[in-house]
Amino acid sequence: MKKVYITLGKQSLPGEVDSSRLISGETVIADDISHQQSLGLVNTAAFLEDTDLKHHDVGRVVRKTSERQSRWVIDAALTTWEKHTKSANTATNDSTDTGLFLGLGTVDCEDDDLPIAFNGTLQDYAQQMLIEAKPLAGLILLNSTTASHIAQLTDIKGVNCVFSPFADAGAQAVIEAFFNINEGHCQQALIAAGSPKITPWYFLHHRDFFQRQKKHNIFPSESAVALVANDRSQGADACLLLVKRTFSHETKEKLPMINNLLEELSVRNIAIPKQIIYAGGADIGEYRKKELNQCFTGHNLYHIDQLTGYTGAAGPLHAIFFAVNLLKDNSKNKNVTSSTALVIAEGFNGQICYMVIGEPDE
Repeated sequence: MKKVYITLGKQSLPGEVDSSRLISGETVIADDISHQQSLGLVNTAAFLEDTDLKHHDVGRVVRKTSERQSRWVIDAALTTWEKHTKSANTATNDSTDTGLFLGLGTVDCEDDDLPIAFNGTLQDYAQQMLIEAKPLAGLILLNSTTASHIAQLTDIKGVNCVFSPFADAGAQAVIEAFFNINEGHCQQALIAAGSPKITPWYFLHHRDFFQRQKKHNIFPSESAVALVANDRSQGADACLLLVKRTFSHETKEKLPMINNLLEELSVRNIAIPKQIIYAGGADIGEYRKKELNQCFTGHNLYHIDQLTGYTGAAGPLHAIFFAVNLLKDNSKNKNVTSSTALVIAEGFNGQICYMVIGEPDE
């Protein structure tokens, strides 16, 4: 497999925090949330402001037919693509040579958290949606409108894939772009991901996840993020050197394919990562920490969700942004002891994705 080069795009987090500020020690600040809205699962959450997309000169039809968490992703994707296409000699002229890969969260079908015509409480509404609405209606709506709007507004006509709804979904989008570029299905890819909006419906859908995370005091956070991947190094911020996907049945089980990953790094003469960024929850587990200590001696482990809040499918892309900025600080940051970083993204049901990030000339 050849290298795939990454150019960072827009990163939207509450409070305008970005990866460079996260590295300097800042974190996303969460606000109090009522138990009625969170169903008693969390006490705080971080919210992202809505966007009307008018600064992109987007037509009224798109603005009215998109839902607010869809608009976050559309905004991040358009901002990233506009910046990319302005760069001389970096974009292919054939729109069929560009792919679109998205990681998204589920959402209810209403743009308002509580429709005006509904007279009950937020919890009543969420329960009614869970029982009476078609189970996949919101997911289908979000995936189809987000993907179709971005494809139309960017004139991307190549292969496209959409994944939902947990942290592994964002990593799957990146990995699919990696393979599609390597297999010649596209020359470049726009990759974007977004979190679900925070509503009672969201907490009902993620109830088991937040119950598992209660002892870590993790909070949900709204966000969107995008980047561009292609087969050319010009103007790139980093490169994607190696990716792997696997499955683990429980957290007490060893991280699958770690030895296989290390063997391939050795065969390809790629530096062993000393920076490991985990996405998918507040903690990777003590058992796995010991394994990482054995496999990656002297590494630094970061939990992106402890810094940004839990952002679902957007988490792995935030982890990539964090990794790239760590590598850029190589000459300044004494804690950086390797020219590569490893992003581990884990889904709620045990899906695990590995992505090795390197400097663009690695």
